[in-house]
Amino acid sequence: MSLLMNQVVQAQCPGCKKSLKIPANWIHEPMKCKQCGLVFQAKPPQTKKGFFGRALPSGTDKGRKKETSPLASKPFAPPPGLAPAKPAAVPVAMPAMPVATPAIPTAAVAMPGAIRADVPMAAAIPVGLQEGGKPPVSFRRRSRGGWQKLAFVLVFFLGVGGLAAVAYQNVPGLDLPNFAAGTAGESDTTPASPTVKGATAPGGKTEPTLTPTTTAKSTRLLFEQPITTKLVTRVTSIRPTEPLITRPVDPRPMETRPVGTKPDDPIKKDPPITEPAPVGVPNGSFPRRLLVVSVNNYPYMSPVNYGAGDRSLDRVVRQFAVLMRVPDDQVSLLSDKAPLPFPPVKEVVKQVIADYLANSRAQDRVMLMFVGHCIEVEDEPYLVPLEGDPEGKDKKENLIALDWLYQELAKCPAQQKVLILDVCRSDPAQGELRGKVAPMGEKTDAMLQKPPKGVQVLTACTAGQKSLEMDNRTTSQGLVDGGIFLNQIPSIYKDGGLRGIVQKPDDPLPIEELTRKVGAGTRAMAKSFFRPLKKDDPEIAQTPRLVGEVMKELAFDAKAKTPGTVKPKLPEIFKNGVAGRDDLLAMLKVTTQVPPVKQADKLNAFRVESLPPYPKDVMKDYKDDGKESPFRVAVMDGVKALQDSDRTFKINENFAAPPNEQVKTQINQQIENLQRNVVGEAMLVVRKPREELEDDSFKLARDKETKLWQANYDYVLARLYAREAYILEYSAKQGEIRRDLLPQRDTAIHKGWILAAKQDMSDKDGNEYVKEAKKIYKKMAEEHKGTPWELISKREDKTALGLEWRAN
Repeated sequence: MSLLMNQVVQAQCPGCKKSLKIPANWIHEPMKCKQCGLVFQAKPPQTKKGFFGRALPSGTDKGRKKETSPLASKPFAPPPGLAPAKPAAVPVAMPAMPVATPAIPTAAVAMPGAIRADVPMAAAIPVGLQEGGKPPVSFRRRSRGGWQKLAFVLVFFLGVGGLAAVAYQNVPGLDLPNFAAGTAGESDTTPASPTVKGATAPGGKTEPTLTPTTTAKSTRLLFEQPITTKLVTRVTSIRPTEPLITRPVDPRPMETRPVGTKPDDPIKKDPPITEPAPVGVPNGSFPRRLLVVSVNNYPYMSPVNYGAGDRSLDRVVRQFAVLMRVPDDQVSLLSDKAPLPFPPVKEVVKQVIADYLANSRAQDRVMLMFVGHCIEVEDEPYLVPLEGDPEGKDKKENLIALDWLYQELAKCPAQQKVLILDVCRSDPAQGELRGKVAPMGEKTDAMLQKPPKGVQVLTACTAGQKSLEMDNRTTSQGLVDGGIFLNQIPSIYKDGGLRGIVQKPDDPLPIEELTRKVGAGTRAMAKSFFRPLKKDDPEIAQTPRLVGEVMKELAFDAKAKTPGTVKPKLPEIFKNGVAGRDDLLAMLKVTTQVPPVKQADKLNAFRVESLPPYPKDVMKDYKDDGKESPFRVAVMDGVKALQDSDRTFKINENFAAPPNEQVKTQINQQIENLQRNVVGEAMLVVRKPREELEDDSFKLARDKETKLWQANYDYVLARLYAREAYILEYSAKQGEIRRDLLPQRDTAIHKGWILAAKQDMSDKDGNEYVKEAKKIYKKMAEEHKGTPWELISKREDKTALGLEWRAN
């Protein structure tokens, strides 16, 4: 537009024949001659046009004689009521190119002169009112042409793009790659994979942090100012099992790169980046001790999640020790999933706790943590060790009384004693895998509020609550795997520890500050991820609590002898030796080849390390003689059938909500095909070997076999029954998807549904198969009492095969 306003053309007035200088942008407008007052309108020179009426580009008519198209003018008819000015009588010149103009009797047609590009810009002469005249009638301005419209559209979108760039820099969370994908330009900075740099964490350790990396790509077309993006990322491990490898785009400028390197070529090889392990506290620097007892793979109760990665319990214990300044040589963990020689059975747990407390010094500040289940038997609270059975006849005999633990703590000479109980652990999405998990009872809660003098008690929950856990869930605080109470430790550790607390060897344990931070995170996470779906449902809450006080204040003596390492010992019953791992594996060779019925048990697979110790004398009746027979071949055929069924008929216990009706219809069609065709074939795979083993000839052959193969026969037959029952139950629950019988879910939290375990079966035929399997398990427990077969059969008998949908 500015270029058009600066151009001036020259023409002649049709009336007085005077030379006129006309601004180029006035060519289409009515004008008035200053000399004679004639109102006229100029006509632009005609351009040569090609096909479709388009102007020919310059240079297309080379060799032709150039012809000048003069600027033609025509008189402008004045509005009604205005008398036209009478021009002087002059002869009318013939125009070079005839122009059709309306006949005006009072004015003659003038021949304008040729266009001159070198004429200086003259003042515009707008159309005005003649003296005594009326306002002229408005005239419609001619179209400015397609190219001018296109230019206007481009300018408009450029302006909108500029506003969007400003808005982008001020709106958090806007995704640059998604935004730039729809623009003509390309950002000159793109977020690449993060690089790890060291940051100081508690105890002088180097804690990994993440810094975004930018890489030059191409020149920005729409934005002059670079758009900076905030790279939000999370460190999810302290000692990853696999190296963290990044593939950033080459950040070097093009002029400094090797010849032949493209702008977007990734760096060919990156050195593996490993995060540093938690640096512990030097031995003897603080008079503090820590013992953790964790029972996870319960055979007679629902398992307790051990966690994985940087959320595994052994990693959490190490981080907790660093936060509380516990020296490396004073940290001990006893668990059935830890690499220790003995699992946490009752006798081992009691011996370890008693020795740990008795060997502590007067200047020590000790912490004892128990992770697992706690139940009430006849109004008395008990901690449940590995072999604890809440429904057994002599259940008290295999439990650890909380009163006994209080007595041991009271006798401990340490000046500060802290008991941490993460008990009543339960995953709402898991259901009743091996029975219901009872919340903390009133009697237990009352006793925990009245610890012995000089003992502090920190509990993960209170009366009527459970200590909640999650399996590999992502939250706003990061990955959660295990109990949400203990998952606060890695978060505190990565945030810089207990800020504002300067710990010295003479200071007491900062348990109050720890409780404040752990309690806030636990309450928030429980409220956010386990909130009720209906108004009538009770709110799921978890409230950690600390009671008790510190009684002594002794100075630190750095020269005092430090306590020895905790060493588990076996009771006198095993004086003749314990069944070794190789002996147990040989005895359970067939059992370990059978895949678990439940998907949840695949994460808590049966392992010989989780078995309590057995006297070596028990193994002599279960030696494998290495013989073969049709009976044993049939048993192994049953094992193969269970393996084939697990491989070919996949049971998916998670169901994601379909995004639309079309996907939902496709899923329903797949479920219909599964129920009509696939289920029948899957049932046949396990039914055929099961019916073969039930033949009378095999029952008679069983009585002549060794105890080992009798147990193998019974176990495989019961598992074939259980597999049939579980396939039918799964099919029934798939039918509930087709009938829209899924429970309500919170779309802000739950992405779909999960099949949780329950004792009651939905399928009637499946329920009959379960009854047959339970008969066999009970028979096995009686015939093989005092052996690993008793524990295995009871474990399978308590495993719930019923299913129910829960929001997840």
